[in-house]
Amino acid sequence: MKGCTATISVAAFRADWLTHMPMRALCERWTISRDQVIRLKHVWHLPPRHDRRLRAKPVRQRDPTPREIEQTKKEIQATWSEEVREDRRVIKSQPVTLKRIEMTDEALDAFEDQAGEVQW
Repeated sequence: MKGCTATISVAAFRADWLTHMPMRALCERWTISRDQVIRLKHVWHLPPRHDRRLRAKPVRQRDPTPREIEQTKKEIQATWSEEVREDRRVIKSQPVTLKRIEMTDEALDAFEDQAGEVQW
């Protein structure tokens, strides 16, 4: 994609350069290669652009051990109220109401007879 850099307007190219237009867009607009764009930057003394590769990267920390994870988990859970603990529980407790059934004496005797026959 080599093009002719002799016909490029310095002012127009500088304006595009200062807008931080992506390198690919600069190459396509002026029909020149990336190497030619870099050469023009040096020839025309254009200011440096924001190069993402040169950004300061945060220092990467080591991954915590399972013991450290468990300790931190316990510390966090110690601060939870009972409502928060219930909200974060995986298996939620369900309110249960039991229906009371009145049994007649005959039914109760039959149940006791049957229960006596069952071997635990």
